[in-house]
Amino acid sequence: MLADELTAAGLEMPAPTQATVEACARLDNPFLEASNPFDVGSSVFSDPGAPKTALAIAARDANVDAICWIGVGAPRDERSSTLLDDALDVLGGCGKPAVIVPLSGTPVEAGFACAHEIDVPVARSVKAAALLMRAALSHGEARPAAAAPHTAGATGGRVLRETEAKRELAARGIPVLEAHYATDTDEVASVASSVGFPLVLKGVAPGVAHKSEAGLVKVGLRDAAATRAAAEDMIRRNPGTRIEGFTVETQLVGGVETLLGIRMDAQFGPMLVFGLGGTMVEVLRDIALTACPCTPERARALIGETRAARLLDGFRGAPAADVEALVAAMVRLSRYAVEAANEVLEVEMNPFIVLPRGRGAFAVDALIVKNT
Repeated sequence: MLADELTAAGLEMPAPTQATVEACARLDNPFLEASNPFDVGSSVFSDPGAPKTALAIAARDANVDAICWIGVGAPRDERSSTLLDDALDVLGGCGKPAVIVPLSGTPVEAGFACAHEIDVPVARSVKAAALLMRAALSHGEARPAAAAPHTAGATGGRVLRETEAKRELAARGIPVLEAHYATDTDEVASVASSVGFPLVLKGVAPGVAHKSEAGLVKVGLRDAAATRAAAEDMIRRNPGTRIEGFTVETQLVGGVETLLGIRMDAQFGPMLVFGLGGTMVEVLRDIALTACPCTPERARALIGETRAARLLDGFRGAPAADVEALVAAMVRLSRYAVEAANEVLEVEMNPFIVLPRGRGAFAVDALIVKNT
């Protein structure tokens, strides 16, 4: 998949030099073949140092101008943390552009902070990694620009402002919760009074994709003074972030928090993603996918593959949710995925709240990443 994406990005995967071939042979590792890509195979279990040794050999190769390291996953335990630390020891000192692609987890997880600190970006996919490497090589830089946590650099594309993302989704018939924009803390109070309470306040910062993780979301605000104070607190707590404004939204009460999105798969094309949303998405990983476009029948089947289905049916006396509104949104989003496949890298609506039957379903937060 990486080779395909590199080719699509106009890059080549060079054969290793004879010096690299000989260095690999001296390791006497039957699982390591001197080829591109390098792969230590299952020897990682019997020899934890094998990945670092192989990576160091590859990094010294005169034919290699940039490196993509595909790891085992997010650093959540001792073993995966050690593998990441070993890789960063090599990548941080090789003097060549480098990028990391985890096989699980997301670039904004705390475990990847050590990578961001030495300006090694963490990509969401091999496609994003290829775009980052092309950008670094085409600009002739010694290393790609830093990809700080929570920024567009981690996705390899341009993150639309939430107001822009919601406008684009609404134009496709996908229901979104209207976001009212305020330029500063003074305007926040007046806008809040016109929207009504309780409400949700979000800070708008260029490149910040996941606002809650960056401390730029405050819920349950019940008067104008509290809303203004929340805005001032966001600015105070984020001294290194340029907050250019705020959005004020009505806070929905009740309903089931789901996740609805699009992922562009290198092999299968645009995929519709559905699952349990809110903060539980990273904990439970309750996600199911299907190819786009999808029919209403396939959308209902996709819902049935997740734990979210039980909540939508009305769990422990809760009212049944408006599944038909959810299905309609899923079908429209899947059509958008096909139509915009050449320009969109990712779409995520989390939470996409499904209200009780007859009351609809709405995207509360919206993220769109484009490739230009």
